Amino acid sequence: DWSNTAFWLVTGAISENSVTCTGLNHLSSQKDRRIVRLMRRFGAQVSTTPGTVRSEKRDMHGIEINAGEIPDLVPILAVAAAAARGTTKITHASRLRAKESDRLKSVTALISGLGGDIRETKDGLIINGTGELQGGTVDSFGDHRIAMAAACASVICRAAVTIKGAQAVRKSYPGFWDDFQALGGKITAEEDI
Repeated sequence: DWSNTAFWLVTGAISENSVTCTGLNHLSSQKDRRIVRLMRRFGAQVSTTPGTVRSEKRDMHGIEINAGEIPDLVPILAVAAAAARGTTKITHASRLRAKESDRLKSVTALISGLGGDIRETKDGLIINGTGELQGGTVDSFGDHRIAMAAACASVICRAAVTIKGAQAVRKSYPGFWDDFQALGGKITAEEDI
């Protein structure tokens, strides 16, 4: 599933630990497989072999992203943008307002709540990345992709991250917290994870 793989590829690209995802179809019709190309555009080190993708840290820079066909990637792309240096502009994302949450608002609250510089536009986001975030308490807004993006963002935070409504991941990835903790991730959730 390329949508869930995106969270791990971004985590590998912004943390000290590389991440390899397996069982992937590089010829999939799923548009979210564009995460590989987007992370390379950011400047991340992403390598592929049949069925696998590996990402590892490298200096990243801001880019422009048309999210019209990949709206589910926007929360984690915003985290990648915060980890990059410079400005990232995400456009054609207005349909995100009608997801589990208004994802343009909830992504803005997530990044700004962790100390990042983000601005919501009519159909997208502008993120001025510095390579790190402060940390703090953020809300998932009951949205699985926001909860997972918050966890991934924690790897570039100076202080701890607490996620309200962390159980929202159950909608698409019930084992997310086990996998995240297996990679050494540390977050605090108001609900048991």
